[in-house]
Amino acid sequence: MTTRIELNKRMVEVYSSPENWTKDKVYIFDPQLQVTEQESCQIMEYLYSEGFIEDRRTLKELVRIEY
Repeated sequence: MTTRIELNKRMVEVYSSPENWTKDKVYIFDPQLQVTEQESCQIMEYLYSEGFIEDRRTLKELVRIEY
């Protein structure tokens, strides 16, 4: 299942596996190359506290599209 949400003017996609949380992944889109490690950790904490992800150790990837 895929969930798309906008947080802090950032598009975030959460891919949830029905099998196990270790297969879940969060993509944080950062086309302006402005997301810091601290901000990405805050986004992950929010996703965890709001129930979008099951574990804080869920993999995350910053998607930086460069032209």
